[in-house]
Amino acid sequence: MSYCAGSPTDVASILIDGIPFNAFAHLEHAIDCAMAYWQTVAADQTEDELHIWADQVCINQKDTAERSSQVAMMGEIYHHSRECLICLSTNDEDEERPTILQEIAGFLPQKGQIQESMWGSIEKSDGAAAAWLQNLSHVVGAPWWSRA
Repeated sequence: MSYCAGSPTDVASILIDGIPFNAFAHLEHAIDCAMAYWQTVAADQTEDELHIWADQVCINQKDTAERSSQVAMMGEIYHHSRECLICLSTNDEDEERPTILQEIAGFLPQKGQIQESMWGSIEKSDGAAAAWLQNLSHVVGAPWWSRA
């Protein structure tokens, strides 16, 4: 999973195999978004459990050599994953705004529209263009793009 790490002082306790782990609050938010996505979108498409690889949990952050080695392998790690979830939103955003993961699913073409171009689908649907553009602006304006 890719997410915005956020402030190292903004932490939350998450459970990893039943063991408390102090993580970035944004990671907790990203996991919550991934779970919501999995339960509403992906669960119908697969019988697999959701297994998440998150750098803060899976890489020993206190071991500089390990961290450097693993960071150098990040491209390979993502390349060999079955699916990569990117959480563009953060935990400090307005809670009334839908999560980015849900928004992305909301503007993908529906099964009957896959053969048509995305723009053709929008032009033919009543009122969908404004909602699609609003969702796109949330994606483009997300803090994830400026995290490095």
